[in-house]
Amino acid sequence: MNCKLQATTFLALALVCAYFPAESATNPPRCFCLNVIQMVPYRIVEDYLIIPRAAHCASTQIILVVNFNNSKMEVCLNPEAKQGKRLVQCWDRIGHDLERKSECIPTPRRKVNEN
Repeated sequence: MNCKLQATTFLALALVCAYFPAESATNPPRCFCLNVIQMVPYRIVEDYLIIPRAAHCASTQIILVVNFNNSKMEVCLNPEAKQGKRLVQCWDRIGHDLERKSECIPTPRRKVNEN
């Protein structure tokens, strides 16, 4: 390989590294859920997001959007808790279909009057 080709290759590699730095060098990826809760009443859950295990986070993350006192907030649910396991199992059962996502959030049962 001649010197001109080696210099061109090195220069191209240097430019690529300058414009596209490694993700871990500038902003290391990490888990979104640092604090988790064990259970949330389903009646206040409006939506959820399940992030599977990946290289940046060793555990599955479950982020719930809850409506508490007319204010929406996001909370993280423990994937090892009973409610977290049920939600992940349902999500897997529906094949990660966004159209069927609401099936995994049970609706509250109403009491029936027998009068």
